[in-house]
Amino acid sequence: AAQVQAYVRDSSVDAAGALTLDAVSNQSIHATVIAGSVALSGGLVGASVSGAGAGSENRVAMQVQASIEGDKQNRGIRAASVDLEASDNSNIASLTGAVSVAAAFGALGASLSIGVGIAHNVVDNDITSYIRDVDAGVTTTTGDITLDAHESATIVAQAFAASAAVG
Repeated sequence: AAQVQAYVRDSSVDAAGALTLDAVSNQSIHATVIAGSVALSGGLVGASVSGAGAGSENRVAMQVQASIEGDKQNRGIRAASVDLEASDNSNIASLTGAVSVAAAFGALGASLSIGVGIAHNVVDNDITSYIRDVDAGVTTTTGDITLDAHESATIVAQAFAASAAVG
């Protein structure tokens, strides 16, 4: 998975102001896949076969992380306030479809038409916010220590198939 990280690692912090770490992922996929097929035949004996298929697979896989891990020389983390936030707002919009038409004309006519539309969409994210292994601790002078992790991913998918045979 791809990564978006905001971190303090193996370091000491002594800040008069706020310590804020934000890791934000805004991945977006917009996919349109359409297939079409037409078969026509004519004569004394007419036979037509038509087939159309469309498929789409869309995947977002992210590791989004805001973290404080470890400290340097046991001096810890000190700030007015500490705010860690990891968030994901990924979006997949997918339209997948197929249209198939077959027609046979004649004294003896036969036709076959098949249409298939398949869509597979996945958001597989790991969103974390954490503090660990800070031996001297994390302290604030005036504010809070806040850890947030938010997943707000959306998938809007439409798949269709249409098929017609005449003859």
